[in-house]
Amino acid sequence: MEEVVGQSHIIEYLLACKDDYPHLLLTGSTGVGKTFLCQQFLRYVLRNVPSLELNRYILKLSSCDDRGIAALRQKLVEFLRSNRKYDITAWVWIDDADSLPVLTQQALRRLMERYETHVKFLFSSCTSQSFIEPIQSRTVILQLLPINLFEHTTVFQKRYAPHIELTQDSKNWIVGFCLGNARQFCLLLRLLEAVKTQQQDQATEDTVYEISLQEIQTYITPPPVNAIREVCVGILQNDVFKIFQHLHDLLIIGYTVEDILHYIQIITQVYSFFNPIELIKLNERCSEVHIRLIQRRFGFFDTLKVFAGEIQKDDLFPLRITTGCCDRMDKSIRF
Repeated sequence: MEEVVGQSHIIEYLLACKDDYPHLLLTGSTGVGKTFLCQQFLRYVLRNVPSLELNRYILKLSSCDDRGIAALRQKLVEFLRSNRKYDITAWVWIDDADSLPVLTQQALRRLMERYETHVKFLFSSCTSQSFIEPIQSRTVILQLLPINLFEHTTVFQKRYAPHIELTQDSKNWIVGFCLGNARQFCLLLRLLEAVKTQQQDQATEDTVYEISLQEIQTYITPPPVNAIREVCVGILQNDVFKIFQHLHDLLIIGYTVEDILHYIQIITQVYSFFNPIELIKLNERCSEVHIRLIQRRFGFFDTLKVFAGEIQKDDLFPLRITTGCCDRMDKSIRF
């Protein structure tokens, strides 16, 4: 598992188990390496099994598989029963497990109990909150942290794009763009390497090309980190004019309110701009806007008021019920 980057706390725990593993639930935001860690972990625990026989000890269920209770139960039961005769512990790996239906989770609970002595379950998910409590209580939940891309840039370059070298400015820019998403970072490195090598007529295997900031900006549009930060500062200060200025600028260049809410969540997680109390306030305001957007038509100035704290939780304009739908009584601007 030496190829896993930036998750030393999890590696230390897994190694300390000494082949006596519980059911595991790996959680973390998109791009931090959950799938890669699962792959490396299973190779490690089954290192004594010949590669041609690994399929007998690993059942992988991904998001593209049928996750209905009938189909999943059939696959699991066949695999679990077939492995009862083996001395080696088998693993059921359920990737992207956020989408598991509740009924399927309830069925898994019984199977986890029944076959625990010789089969372990490995879940990977963005959050543990999508699982029912019996599943959570039967697993050890391991939280993957956002990867420090500044610290590990050289490792990723050598592994995924050995023919390019980033200048310090370009490195700072691309790290800020990816917001801790290592998968996106590696994909961008591969893209830049492919574009750069195709532009050269006499490229060799040992050639290394320097990538400047100007070249990167030719292909990639950065996230609006500074503008989002100013929106957050305005929310914390209840400054309606600051919020209006930066919110309006973001909308003008094509971002939707959903995009802005998403960036607020991601940027506040990756950057240490705000303290825990401020983060709670930001999350409350963003959650209120998000709920109102889902429930009904919601105007620009209504969003502005919620962000500035001028509209409280149950203090919005009245509704009228017509033919089963909630319509706003005001005619405010829509997004």
